[in-house]
Amino acid sequence: MWNMWRKRQNEQKSAELEAVERLERQWDERLGAFGEMMAEQLGKLSRVQYKSGQETLAKMDRLGGGIDALANRLTERDEERARLDNLIREKEAGMQELIRLLDDFDLARTRLQGTEMDAWSNVIRQWSDRVLALLAGMEVRELHVLGRSFDPSVAEAVATTTREERRVAGKADELDRTGDTVPYEVVAVERRGFVTGDGRLLRKAQVITISEG
Repeated sequence: MWNMWRKRQNEQKSAELEAVERLERQWDERLGAFGEMMAEQLGKLSRVQYKSGQETLAKMDRLGGGIDALANRLTERDEERARLDNLIREKEAGMQELIRLLDDFDLARTRLQGTEMDAWSNVIRQWSDRVLALLAGMEVRELHVLGRSFDPSVAEAVATTTREERRVAGKADELDRTGDTVPYEVVAVERRGFVTGDGRLLRKAQVITISEG
């Protein structure tokens, strides 16, 4: 009897042990499959991350190259603008120098009038014409105000005179060229005025006008 009970106990333990071992094998199989699945997913994730990283690096390289190209273009533009600004400054300086030279010629002609060196006036006039031609080549022209009504936007009156004073001074032929009178007529230019080709006023002319009334 005792032996039969022990046999049954042993059989029961063997069945339980087999069940436990079977569960362990099932867990091992599941864990193994899960591990394989995780390894596969991690491998895919690594490949995706690597590919994404490579694409990101390529985009960064392209972006860096684009930024460098843009920086180079901006630098070239700044250099070109600096050269242009320098040329404009040089042109402005040249124009002003020519205008000052013309002022000197006009002053010299005025001082030579009525003197024994008056013959030089024609030579100085020729020099003045050359300077005016150079200015015209730089798109700078003289304001023509003589014989016209005074216009304060382009001229500055430095003195006035009357028609009688002009006749006494022997200037009647200049005043009465056509027999018509011009209100506040500019009868003398003391200093020339100039304007650029695009209409920018460089300086007003200084003139003498007729005092009306």
